[in-house]
This record gives sequence, C-alpha cells and structure tokens, in this order.
Amino acid sequence: MKNPTSFKEERVLHYLCHQQQQRWKYFQLYITACMKMEVHLLDQVEEIIGYNFQRKHLLEQALTHSSFSEAISYERLEFLGDSNISIVIDTHLYNAYPNLSPSHLTDLHKANVCTEKLARVAIRLGLHHFVRQRGSPVFEQVDQFVDAIAQECQPVWECGSMKAPKVLADIVESIIGAVYIDTNHDLNILSPLVERILEPIVTANDLFPEINKKVPINMELRIYEDEDGNPTVEKAKHKLQEVCAIKKWPQPVYKREKESGPPHKKRYVSSVQIIVEDDTLKISGYEKCRVNNSENSAASLMLIDLQERNYL
Repeated sequence: MKNPTSFKEERVLHYLCHQQQQRWKYFQLYITACMKMEVHLLDQVEEIIGYNFQRKHLLEQALTHSSFSEAISYERLEFLGDSNISIVIDTHLYNAYPNLSPSHLTDLHKANVCTEKLARVAIRLGLHHFVRQRGSPVFEQVDQFVDAIAQECQPVWECGSMKAPKVLADIVESIIGAVYIDTNHDLNILSPLVERILEPIVTANDLFPEINKKVPINMELRIYEDEDGNPTVEKAKHKLQEVCAIKKWPQPVYKREKESGPPHKKRYVSSVQIIVEDDTLKISGYEKCRVNNSENSAASLMLIDLQERNYL
C-alpha cells in the first residue's frame, strides 16, 4: 500500500509536469505565430503579382531571407525560379523572333533575366518591402539602390550608377518558383504571369534596332468565317496588342465609326489605327451587332494586312 504522503507528492508532480507541458505547448504556438507572416501582407503580395496561392506557406517561404533563421529561407525556391524564368522568357523569344540568330537570342535572354533587370522589377513592384529578414546589412544596400535608380534614365538591362543587390533578383526568382510549385508545375499559368511581372520585356528592337525593323514575328493567325461570313482572326484584339508590344509600336486605337439601326437592334462599325514606324495604318471592320465584335473585326483585318506586309 502506497504511503499517502508519497501519493500526494506524486499527484503534485504530475500536475506540475502537466502545467509545464501546457506552458511549453502555448509557447511553441506563440513562437509559430510570431514566425508566420500576417495574412494581409501575403494578400498584398498576391494582389501585386496577380496570383492567389493555394498553399500560402510557399509565398511565405519565398519572402524569407536566410537571416530570418526562425523559418525556411527562399534559397531553394530561388534556385527553381531562376530556371522557370529562363524557360518562359526563352520560349517567348524563340516564338517571337524565328529569324534571329542564336547569338542575338542569347543577348536578349541575358537582358531579360539579368540581376539588373530583375532587381528593378522587384523595386517597381515594391516586393522588397515584404521580405522577412533579421538586420542583414545587404538590405542597407537595397535602400541605397532604391535611391540610386530613382535618378537613372538608362534602360533596365544596363548597369546604372550602382550595382544591383542580388537579393532583389532573388526575391523575384523565389516568388516565381513558389508559383510554379503551387500550380503543380503548370506552365500555362506560369508563363503569362512571368511575362506580366517582367514587363516591359526587352525586345530585339531595344537591343538591335538596326535589324528589327523588318524582322517578322512568328505569330500564327487562325482565320475563319464568322456568323456573317466575314474573315475573322481568333482573339484578334489580343493578338494585335501583342504585335504592337513586341514591335514597340504604340498600342492600337479603336474608334466607333458608325452606329445604325433601332435601339433594340443596333449595328456598329469600328476602326483601328496603329503607327508602324513612320507610317499610320487605319482599317475599318465589318458591321457587327456588338461594339466589341466590331472592334475585333477591325483588328482582324489589320492583322491580315500586317501579315501581307510581312510584319508577321
């Protein structure tokens, strides 16, 4: 039979151990909470890049510098994102410039994925404000770099008055790597996101203006007859906008030229105008029942005309 005193002591010890375990559990929860980024900060980054993560911890990791030792840093995601950016940009360049030599494509690749370019992307999007770090001296250089590039006028692919801190490029790469994992390696989602984040894409006209004026781009036009029997290009407005962006032409300007018919059965004719080097091209489309359809008709005819002029 146990001594009553010993039994009481045992219960007291058990109680104290339980209390200690509970305190340790709450302490761990507190530490974990401190380690996690506030949700509204992650929401802001998602809004900036135009993508909502299914697995928020990936974005959190992508924004964690190695000096923040309480959590996993972005280094592995950065490694992956570097390759992701390259494959997206290289595919874009390969398709956009079928007649450019490999050496010219290599130069364009370097201009679009270099540290100088990616660092300026990070600053332009304000991503450096969201990085978790513990007083790393490299972020003093980031502040100096922000001040320095505010005074710059040269293109983003050239080194300015101050060398870009690599950590800024790392942030962009790690976020891209995180998106790649979160989408289950879906390049159909990743590619437009990368191209949007890296805008403006350095083009052949930027690096080689002397050879790009008449270099056609490799754009396939799917032409079919619409319900009125008129020739129509699939996604014509989007494709025309893309052509202008690649060629560094001003964006298309649409104008409603004609409106006819009773209120319940309106018909519209729209035109589109673009500036090609020193020439202005303007084409009106076919009459349609919606404004958007009439603009798409004008864009279709403009694309067909550009193809005949050997711009596509």
